[in-house]
Amino acid sequence: MGVSQFSVVLPTKPFLKKYIETDYGSPAQFDSSDYYGMMIALALEKDVYHNKEWSFIHKAFDKFTVQLQILLPVRWFNEYQYGTGINQKNAVFLNKLLEKKFEDEFANFAFCYKMLGLERKNAIEDFCKRYNIELEYDINYDAMVKKHQRYEEKSAKKFAPDLSAKPLPPLPLRLF
Repeated sequence: MGVSQFSVVLPTKPFLKKYIETDYGSPAQFDSSDYYGMMIALALEKDVYHNKEWSFIHKAFDKFTVQLQILLPVRWFNEYQYGTGINQKNAVFLNKLLEKKFEDEFANFAFCYKMLGLERKNAIEDFCKRYNIELEYDINYDAMVKKHQRYEEKSAKKFAPDLSAKPLPPLPLRLF
């Protein structure tokens, strides 16, 4: 019987590695039918971005100190023209996408806690427990608070009423 999977390695942050491995195993197993599998496939195929305006900058605080091993189906080679590795530019891109997904899921988690009258501290602790993330080791508590504050600020701006906009006229009453 032939080999059915191949392995790639993504340098990443410790909390992102645990976030993925909690739901997808260690090594993580993706397919082209799931969100992360499609992300990885794009990164293997070619550079995800070429234009400097669209590039993601690898900042000093983006320290990728752990390796996330990912198993992918070998059949991808038969169906598409994929590479077998992730270059540094695409690793930064993938990490930004992973972190965005992490932040979105955490914000939804914290929102549910808020709706139940629970504190943000409980949401942070329980979210980290859910994904086996050790606070102050994998990510510090203040970083989680800042992620949540930024998300709330964006949401407040996004959903704030535009007081300068002209109000819409009322809909006409329709009788059947």
